[in-house]
Amino acid sequence: MGSEPGMNEGNETGRRIRSRDVMMNAVTSYGGNVIDIAVFLVLLPFIINTVGTQDYGLWSLVWAIVSVLAMMDLGFSQSVVKFVADARGRDDDDRQRTVVCTLFWVFVAQMAAIMVLVGLAALFFEDIFNVPADKVDTARQVLLIVGGGFAVGVPFGMFRGVLTGHQKQWAPNIYKILATITYSALVLVLLRVWPGLRTLAFLNLTITIGPLLATAIHARRAIPFLSLSPRYFDRSVLGEIWSHSFYFMLINVSGLIYTRVDTFIIQAALDLTAVAVYSLAMRVSDQVQNLTLHVARILTPVVAQLHGANDEERLLKVWLKGTKIAVALAAPLVVGCMALARPLVVNWTNNDFLGSAPVLQILLAAVFVNVVHSNSHILLSMRGRQRFLAFVLLAAQAVNAGLSILLVGRWGILGVAAATLAANLPFQVLLVQLRLKKLYDLSLAAFYGRTVLPSLLPLAVMLAVFWGWERVHAVSSLVEVGVVEAVGVLIFWAVFWKTGLDGDEREQIAAQFRGLMHRDRK
Repeated sequence: MGSEPGMNEGNETGRRIRSRDVMMNAVTSYGGNVIDIAVFLVLLPFIINTVGTQDYGLWSLVWAIVSVLAMMDLGFSQSVVKFVADARGRDDDDRQRTVVCTLFWVFVAQMAAIMVLVGLAALFFEDIFNVPADKVDTARQVLLIVGGGFAVGVPFGMFRGVLTGHQKQWAPNIYKILATITYSALVLVLLRVWPGLRTLAFLNLTITIGPLLATAIHARRAIPFLSLSPRYFDRSVLGEIWSHSFYFMLINVSGLIYTRVDTFIIQAALDLTAVAVYSLAMRVSDQVQNLTLHVARILTPVVAQLHGANDEERLLKVWLKGTKIAVALAAPLVVGCMALARPLVVNWTNNDFLGSAPVLQILLAAVFVNVVHSNSHILLSMRGRQRFLAFVLLAAQAVNAGLSILLVGRWGILGVAAATLAANLPFQVLLVQLRLKKLYDLSLAAFYGRTVLPSLLPLAVMLAVFWGWERVHAVSSLVEVGVVEAVGVLIFWAVFWKTGLDGDEREQIAAQFRGLMHRDRK
């Protein structure tokens, strides 16, 4: 019997997906986020104490505005990874060149549009937002600096997606790590000399653009057949990409509602101090989410490439095993931070931010829900179900915004956080997972049993240790918070290694780590 057409292509594609590249991407991604979190822990209280609580609330408001302008992306940034990896799975260099060139000039047009919108927002800032009169000029200047830097970075940021599609995500990760370390050092030195949001904005501008330029140069050298010449711009390819990007745009809109619209609701109903308190919890949960969603980001080009090669059997394995590992990596960090939320906030900031602790616990619960279903989102979008996914996520976040408006008056920032969790969970379980159940004939019980259940016993042991620790000695410093969390992670993985993984999985993980020490000679 002859082999099916897709199977040979799948086998060839599988050989090109080298485990060493995937592990390098994973190590540099996680390493970068660990550094991000360390820098965040050091810089945030320093910045708050230097510029003041109200100015930090203004800084958070400006960043919320810039994040909304990211909607100008129209979903094209997600399409970079999908279409590059898909073309690579088909061994079609000409299509890769056309896709990259076409998208680059789309991003240039977006850069110009964002600059215009930033200028208009700065011009009418006082009319749009209710901020103290003495803060308006500062807000306008900071918005122009930060927004201008964001706009310039849009076309160059595309090359991160190109390298990700080529399994070379480690390169932009390294550039970002170097930029983060440089930024933290400059903030600690220069903000003491010239305290204020303008200094912070200029430093942010410099460190934002630098790694993006380095990534663009690296991509041009690593993939020599790429070209940005306008002669490779193809309207038909743009139309094809747009048919996918439109729904990625809707997914981005839902993400912005999830992460940023809460800021505007709180600012309108309460004040800048409440914005600052909520933003602290949101920033911590964002850092945790960035760290815990790396498995989904790493697997995105793998899923796209396997889909391009029509290898459904491996797609199913990647989805389930990837989700199981993603949950195991996220569970001790997310649940540990929930258990330690109060001592973390108390020992890290000042008394103005005590209200952040319960908000943080609720937002972290929402993060865990996102982690469990993150690979399901990737599988749906890379398989062409992005339209369904977009409408589900957009509906969930529309409910989130409505609930936030209803609850902010009664329960303040706690009500806004509760709305985020309440609007997220049912849509993920009852719509996203049920759609995949139809595609793969896998029940909800089977999915959660194979992906979440293995982490429950290790979590129970970890929380028991936390409870015993608290009974013996109350956590009274930020260092102790870190030590307790680190001990919890080690205990979780010691138990998970024995109870959550089978022998083949343990050997596969060990072999991949050993592979990092030796160059693949194949």
